[in-house]
Amino acid sequence: VFKTLEVFRLPVFYLMLYMIAKLIRATYLINRATYLYAPTTSRNTHGSTLATPIFASASSPIIMLFRRALTNVLFLFGCACLSAQTVNFDQVVLPLETRPRNFEDLLVQLAWNNSPENRILELEKQITEKEARLSRLKWTESIQGGFNLNEVSLGNVINPSQDNFVAFPLYTFNAAVSLNTLLTQGDRKEIGRLKILQSDSDINQAKLGVRRAVLNAYAEYLASVEALKSRTNATDDLRAAYELSAQLFKEDKINFEEFSNVSSGYFTSNEQRIRAEATLKMAIHELESLIGIDWEMAEQFRARFN
Repeated sequence: VFKTLEVFRLPVFYLMLYMIAKLIRATYLINRATYLYAPTTSRNTHGSTLATPIFASASSPIIMLFRRALTNVLFLFGCACLSAQTVNFDQVVLPLETRPRNFEDLLVQLAWNNSPENRILELEKQITEKEARLSRLKWTESIQGGFNLNEVSLGNVINPSQDNFVAFPLYTFNAAVSLNTLLTQGDRKEIGRLKILQSDSDINQAKLGVRRAVLNAYAEYLASVEALKSRTNATDDLRAAYELSAQLFKEDKINFEEFSNVSSGYFTSNEQRIRAEATLKMAIHELESLIGIDWEMAEQFRARFN
């Protein structure tokens, strides 16, 4: 049910949480009422025993039945909530015919479809499916049949005559079936089905790995871009201070130590800027190795999501 209602999965989950909270509250109120109105033996002023309602007893059949039903309902809702949280791997890596929701999904989609390793997994699944199909038909190999027509009978067939000698049996037919193949056919079908599930699990695990690697690489790229911007701005400021201090040093308005401190800060910042550029290039190379296309081409697609 939840697979067919994919769009409403999250609202249904919250609705279930709300209903579970209501049921827990109902259980609390019943327990509280049972405690407050527990059966006691009391007598009125005339000395006769007062009757206790059946629903006031904690061990009454009605209360026990209601609690059991409530427990079953909570269990069913819990199972439904767990099934509602099943991972949809078509959302982890969107199929080719599905338009990406954002640029990150496009990168993941490109990385999955342009990876030879992932293509090998899909081919292995196809091979597994065909092997499972062959396994389902393997029982036909155990069927053997034979037909024998003796020479006398064959001559009578070719030249029929009342004077011909007839030897019985005129022909024989035999068939054989391997009981082992028939008895183990169900297990072979189950093994084929489990191998297909294993291939699906391998593909799904690979999808999770591809998405994690791409998103981490893209996050590293964005961080490298911001780091380079910050380092470039700092280097530009220090360059202006370095040029000014160089001019002042030539005019003997500052001493060598002051000029050395400014120049040292500028060259250190410039070195850090160069390292930031190298880090950005490495991040781009990592992304290109994952998505299989040039980053300049990928950035053209990014403009469509802005």
